[in-house]
Amino acid sequence: MDGKAMASELLLAARDLVGGGPEADPIVGRRFAGEGVPDPLSGMTKRAAARYVNKMLDKYGKAGIFRHDTSWRPVKILFDELDREGIRWELKSAKYDISPSARDVGQKVPDNKTWRFEVSFINDRGRINKLYGVVIASGAGPVEDPLDSYDLIAYVS
Repeated sequence: MDGKAMASELLLAARDLVGGGPEADPIVGRRFAGEGVPDPLSGMTKRAAARYVNKMLDKYGKAGIFRHDTSWRPVKILFDELDREGIRWELKSAKYDISPSARDVGQKVPDNKTWRFEVSFINDRGRINKLYGVVIASGAGPVEDPLDSYDLIAYVS
């Protein structure tokens, strides 16, 4: 293992220890927790439901707002709001990755994290329908630790 690869492994281990890794991710293993809250998407078309959810998610993906934390608090707040609104969601995956452009220059430290989730609702025809959502934290920090600072993109389709 070369020096850069070892530094990358150490950085990921340190992130796990201080709360930025998968064990401390407050979203992993979660799903809808707003039992008893009426589903606002019930009876909507898929397009209308996506518009409704994306309008809620827009405020989390404002360009130029950089977050500085190691606990993914803004992402937790986003999913908490879905609960409060009665949106039935389920997390499907959460993973760190290295973007292709960073990989091309030999970077070994993850520079983004992606959460994929599904939103279930009863559509205007009385059938179960799904929206597929993604939340991406794109690193804006230094090369040594790109996710020290990040911005968010969140949407469903």
